[in-house]
Formats: sequence, structure tokens, C-alpha cells
Amino acid sequence: MYNLISFKADPTGVITAVTWSYTNDNGSIRSTTKLAPPIPGLPTMPIEQLDESIVIGFVKDQLGATDESFDIEINDYVTAQEYQNSLLTYVIDEDGSFVNL
Repeated sequence: MYNLISFKADPTGVITAVTWSYTNDNGSIRSTTKLAPPIPGLPTMPIEQLDESIVIGFVKDQLGATDESFDIEINDYVTAQEYQNSLLTYVIDEDGSFVNL
């Protein structure tokens, strides 16, 4: 699920950057995406007419990423963290033996 956190717009109402997150059952990704300028000659939509889904649509169009790719990224991160958390640290004690902390 995507969530709009905030966005920046220039004085003419053109959105320049969007801070957003994507969340699934395993975690979330949060980022700020700088948007490309609008195509010259095309009218811009007044901010008052925007809603969260439209702004998130701008981000999704620009990123070209899919829900599935974010799910994979989150799941890969969770797997890597679980592996890191499973590693054991050993030290050498006074008698030269290895001791698991």
C-alpha cells in the first residue's frame, strides 16, 4: 500500500518532489522522489484538485517500479536482516578459548 507523506511544489503549483512510503506485511520503503518537470504546453492540475492517489500516480509513473518489485525489495531486506541477526559473535577469553557472546 502506498502512502503520501508530503510533497513540495513551486509557486506556480508544479509538484517538484514527493515523500512517500510503500508498505506490505513484512515492512516498508520510504523515499523522496524528485519529479521531472511537466511537459511544456500541458496544463497543470491545481493542487486543490489533487488527491493522494493522483500524487502517488505521479511517483509510480516516474519510478516505473511495481508493487511486486517493492515487495521483493522489502522481503530481501527482511531476509538479510534475519541472517544478520542469526550470526553469532565469538571472543577469546583469558584462557584462549573462544566464547560465544
